[in-house]
Order: sequence, then C-alpha cells, then structure tokens
Amino acid sequence: MKNSWSTVIITSVLVLIYFLNHHHHHSNHHHHLNQSSKQRAIRPTLAQLSISNRLSQEWLSTGRLLSPLSTPSQPIDLVWTWANHSKPREDQGILTAATQYLYREHDELRFSLRSSLISLPPQFIRSRQIITSSTRPHWLASSHPTLSFILHSHLFKFIDHSKILLSYQWFKHYVPSLNSLAIESQFGHLSTIHDNFLYLNDDCFFINKFSQGDFSSELFGPVFRIQFDLKVEDDQINRSGSLASRGEWPSLGYSNYLLSQRFGKRDRRYLSHLPKVLNIHILNEVSEIWREEIFITASSRVRGQRRELNMMYLSTWYHIEKHREAMLHSFIMLQSDQNQDGMMTRKEREGMMKRIGTGDEEVIEVYKPFRPRRGIVEDGLRDSAPLETDYEWISSDGYPLIGPNMKELLDYRHQEIVPRIICRLNLTHCFPPPLSTETFSSTEKILGRIAHEKPECGDCLLALLIGQQSTGIESLLPPRTFRTSIAEWLDSNILATRPFSSFNKLAHGLCFFEKPFIRSSRFHKPTLFTHDPRFWAIRNIQRYQYVLGNTPSRFDVLTTLPSSRKLLTFLSQKFTKKDGFNRALLVTINDRIFTPHLAHVHKLFVGWLNQSWPFPAPWENNP
Repeated sequence: MKNSWSTVIITSVLVLIYFLNHHHHHSNHHHHLNQSSKQRAIRPTLAQLSISNRLSQEWLSTGRLLSPLSTPSQPIDLVWTWANHSKPREDQGILTAATQYLYREHDELRFSLRSSLISLPPQFIRSRQIITSSTRPHWLASSHPTLSFILHSHLFKFIDHSKILLSYQWFKHYVPSLNSLAIESQFGHLSTIHDNFLYLNDDCFFINKFSQGDFSSELFGPVFRIQFDLKVEDDQINRSGSLASRGEWPSLGYSNYLLSQRFGKRDRRYLSHLPKVLNIHILNEVSEIWREEIFITASSRVRGQRRELNMMYLSTWYHIEKHREAMLHSFIMLQSDQNQDGMMTRKEREGMMKRIGTGDEEVIEVYKPFRPRRGIVEDGLRDSAPLETDYEWISSDGYPLIGPNMKELLDYRHQEIVPRIICRLNLTHCFPPPLSTETFSSTEKILGRIAHEKPECGDCLLALLIGQQSTGIESLLPPRTFRTSIAEWLDSNILATRPFSSFNKLAHGLCFFEKPFIRSSRFHKPTLFTHDPRFWAIRNIQRYQYVLGNTPSRFDVLTTLPSSRKLLTFLSQKFTKKDGFNRALLVTINDRIFTPHLAHVHKLFVGWLNQSWPFPAPWENNP
C-alpha cells in the first residue's frame, strides 16, 4: 500500500510540473495563438448545415417561417453515465462512509433505459450510449445496433499525447474515475455524438409521453432548464482535499468564476437537477478554452481531490453567453461599422446612436419588451412541437439576466398593464465619446466594453434593441445588400465554419473579428460572393440558439422505509392508465437511504421499478 501511494504522489508531482511548464509556454505565446485561431475553421452545428440561408435569414430576422423547413427535426443521442458498483479493492480506502451511497446498486440503469424506450418517440433517438468504467451489466445483450458502451479508458485523454510515459502513469492512477465531475469533464471527447445530445444519470426516469421539441430542435436549439431563484456566485477559493469540496457547489462557484473571467463578472443561475441537453460542438469549444482546468478536474479521481469545474454548468452558460456575444458582435462590428474595417467613424457612431434611439438624453429608460409568440413554436416545429415543455424564453428574446437581483425569468410574451422599466442605458458610461483629437474608434474596444467590461451595458442594449420589434432580431443585423441575395442563392455553408472571436479564457486577451476571412494579399479574394456580413451574423447567432424551458419534473430522495413507500405510491399514480391521461414527468430518484432501512427500501424500490416498466427492452438478454 505504501508503494502504491508513493507512486501516486510521484505521478501527481510530475503532472503538476508539466502543467506549470505548459501553462507558462501558453502565456508566452498568447498573441501567436490568437493569430492562429483566426486562420482555422470550426465545425458547423447541425442547425447551420440543415437550414438553408434563405430560411435562416427569414427565421432570425422576422421570427417567422413563411414556408416549412425542408427537413424535419433530426434525431439526437442519449448518453448515460453508470458506475458499475464493483470498485477495485484499493479504492475502498479513498471512499468515505459518507459517499458510499453514490455506488449502491438498485438496477436503476436498466429501468432508466426502458423508460426512454416507452416515453420518447423512436424517430427522436439516434443512439443510446452508456459511459462506464469497465464491465457491462449482466442483463445487457452482447451487442445491439442502437446501444453502445464507452469505457473511461477511451473517453479520458491526457493533456499532451506526446508525453507517452507520463500519459501512461496518469491513466494508471486516475482512470477509471469514481468522480462524476471528472467523467463529465471529458464529454468534449465523445466522438460518436452527432450534434445535440441528452445526458442522464442512471437515476433519471421518464414517465408518460414526451416529444422531440421537449428537448431539442434545429430551429430553436437545445432546451435548457434553469432554476432562476437560485444564484451561483463566483468562488475563487480552492477547497480541494477538504470536506467542503465534496459537494457540487465548489465546482459551480469555480465554473462561474471562469465564466466571469471570460464574459464579465455576474452571478448566474443554477441548472435544474434534471437530464441536460448539450451540443457536442459547443462542448468542443469549451474543452479547448479551459483545457488545463478540465485536465485538472479529470485528475480528481474522487470528488474533491483536486480543484474541479462543473462541465454541465460551464458548457450551458458558455452557450448562453456566446449567443449574447454574437448578437452584440453583429450590432457593433457588422451593422454599426458599415464597411467592417474595424474602425467606427464619427458618422458611423452617429448612425449607431440614432438606431439606438437617442436624442439629447444621456440615460435611456428601457421598458420590458412585449414579444407575443402567437403560435411561433407550434408553426415552426409542427409534429415535433413540445408536448410538455413551456418555452418560457427563446434566445431571440435577447439575454435572460437583466439586472443583478432578478429572482425570476422575465416573460416577454405578456404585456404589462403598467409599463415596467427593466434597466437604464447610460450612454456616457457605456459608449464614452472619442477624444476630440480622434477621428475613429476601435469597434473591437467598443464591443469589449459593453460585452464584458461593463456587461450591464450589453444586457440593457440588447433589451432595448429587441424591444424595437415584436418578433425576430432585424434591429441587430447588418442590412440586406446585393451580396446578400447572391449568398442566399449560392446557399453555401462556409460562413458557418468561421468563428467571430478567438478562443480565449480571459476577456482581456480576446480578439473579435470584423471579417470571417483573413486576406493574405490584395489578390486573394476567396469570399467574393459568399462573404456577406448579414449571413455571417445570422450563422454566428444561429450556432448558439437555445431555449429556456419549464417541464413538469420532480427530484425525489429515498431515505426511510415509510417515506419511500409514500413517495413511490405517489409516483405510481402519475402513470397514464388505459382510459386516462396524465402529464409527462421527468423524475430523478436519489439514493440517500439510511443504513438501518437499506435492505427494505432496496427491495421496495426494485419492486416498484419492475412494476413501472415491466417489459424488457430489445437490448436486454432473454430471461
């Protein structure tokens, strides 16, 4: 045992030395990394590929589709993480009695999979994938075309593939992992995911029927479920190795701190404890930006062993923040800077202020926008429209956090009886006038100021501009030109491969791009017909579309036998019977069973699972 722990310590020191050297190298070459990021392409999302230029423009500019989509909503992947509950003997010493419940087995995975088969439409599911440490469940058939296993050894990646010996030592001591935060940190390496995917733990279940639109669509984006009455604040304190580090809140606070360093300081909101929809292409971006932090999280084999980020929280809020940034980029660098040369003339600035709606006032009072939907969701998604999810907020409504103290999501669908001021835009504070000696202002600096230096300015500006029309985001887009018509006719996807900013973890090192391509010389014009500022803005904004939805759900805990019996009886009544109807429900049933009640509650719970989903799935062995 002594030798084993000595090896772990030596490996940890070697990894730390490498990381420090790598981080120093990264900082010294910061400028060159920014330049190279301008030259490379990104992988388009399925929405960018499947929706034509014409329909994308029609949808984002007006908020309406005059003709239906040519392709229906595409299927997504379902991903489960599963602890196989057969921990190696040497791991027992690093697991405390307080965390043993995390590894108890009630056969939940089998029934979580069955519930997805019953409740989700078959055309909605492309594949089911299970991430596990090693062994397969005994009840699972050896192979099935729509269900696959991903081992930790295939998912986890060492930070530098060229360091073969160090990589071997790292895998030996940190993989497989017993830490869900470490496992989730590696989701950017999922190579078999197509686009959007639904991530579940094995204690998550579906009750009754859902539709595709309850979770995802190309038109609106992934559906996020966020608890707006619960703030997540920045937390810079490293609590690794302490009892306080074993919950999820240290990872949430640290992740919020990382987001604030990149997008501007603010409190964000907690993700509901439910299945989560993510996009693999956005996860790839996150994995590149916070590469070192993700590696350290992956090196925390047990919760709290090292400083950990929360990949689900980080990726979801990165997605939302990038959409905000894409809208501001469109307005400042592509619309207000009319020739997109990176410099704003006095005339261009005057035009921008006029579009904002300023007269002689220094402060503009911004009222809550009124944006009635009138069947937009149903008309857009048709057969894939959500059955059980209220689209409380769609991303074309702007940015959902207005002001520091909001406790609920603003609902723009309903008009206030008495107009309500939601923010005040201080023009001198947000858009300081250029010096009298200056003829031009850098659009990148203007954007940087309202996007992350003074984030309240960008939030209020978006609310003001969004409120100028009842649907769509035309007020944020560059004007339509002859080049727009050509690009619409050519219907090229090339602009969907061009990022509008560099991939940096700190705001002060960020580059915003005024053009999608760098011309190597005045003779190099590869984008004569396809480089249209309007379509570039549309594709940037489309990439990060999302929905904030509210779905009937429950988070329940098994503790004692009487309370567990009462809970499971209540849930049984929620299933739709032959001649009745009940709403669909997302349910998480967490094991916090008190030790004296363990055997009895286990028997009760397993019996309830078999009664609720009694029929074997096609991927199960014949009994």
